[in-house]
Amino acid sequence: MRKRKYILGFSLIEISIALFLLSSIFLIAFYRINLNNERIELELTTKKIDSFINKYTTTAHYQKKNFNLEIDLKERRFLVKDNDKVIDRLNLSPKLSYEIVFDRKRNPLFNIEITKNGNMSRAFTLYIFGYREQLENKLTFFTFQKERILKINIYKSNNLKGIDYKNILDYHYSLAKNSDWLEVG
Repeated sequence: MRKRKYILGFSLIEISIALFLLSSIFLIAFYRINLNNERIELELTTKKIDSFINKYTTTAHYQKKNFNLEIDLKERRFLVKDNDKVIDRLNLSPKLSYEIVFDRKRNPLFNIEITKNGNMSRAFTLYIFGYREQLENKLTFFTFQKERILKINIYKSNNLKGIDYKNILDYHYSLAKNSDWLEVG
């Protein structure tokens, strides 16, 4: 009787299948983590902007003092100035993109006066884009009356597709539907 030798181990096909399955699991996990990080970063940035603006509109109202707000979207920062002296800054996330559409053009540098009444000199909308430059959030800043505090509405995209950094100008002046957005704040 001849003894058969059995080779213990894995064949090349078995190893390839195992590597494929492991890499697929890691890719799916990485994708989900990246989506979660983007969602968290969008929410955090939106809340930071909201609280920063509210802080200085409230401060201006109680101190009866004007401030200048400089929004520099290229440098991704908000600066609050008192007589051309920077008194505070908010640095925005470098992974996200931002756009202010005003007077039918893009405004990478936008200056606003925060009045002593706690209002802003003009109303505007700030769009926030995710990691893939897809439109995700918008913040609208409204001024109502001379003596009223500023109203900020925060919206989250309601499965809005096809709106990105390149075509935001067209979208802003189109007849956008309210159903495109969910108010979150």
